[in-house]
Amino acid sequence: MFSHSCSLFTLNRLILNKKVYVMSEESDFVPYEVAMQIVGNIVEEEHLHELNRRILTVYDKEGSELCWYDAEEIMNEAVIENPKDKDGVKLACVEVIMRQIPKWALEDLLKRKKAEAEDKKDSSGSSIA
Repeated sequence: MFSHSCSLFTLNRLILNKKVYVMSEESDFVPYEVAMQIVGNIVEEEHLHELNRRILTVYDKEGSELCWYDAEEIMNEAVIENPKDKDGVKLACVEVIMRQIPKWALEDLLKRKKAEAEDKKDSSGSSIA
């Protein structure tokens, strides 16, 4: 869906140089520009435990799950000009989600990237016996 790639350094720089916007009393969300750097795909899926409930799962650029949203709630929030235009509906829902990526999802991503970098560094290092 999105073609931009982003290094761990770039993600850290984006967060340090920009304020994290508070969109509600419960959650802090990353700026839209940061969301564009980390989100790779948004997929509509069936809820694992609730029949007839759809969710929108957000994946990072590498295909790992970042977070998910109730599809009905996002549809209610989205500004949809023509409900019969499926691409327009999807785009409106994506816009809502991209403005609501929680800060904790980015923090989890950064922790995972840091751990992967450390694992790579450890596995590429040679030991002298």
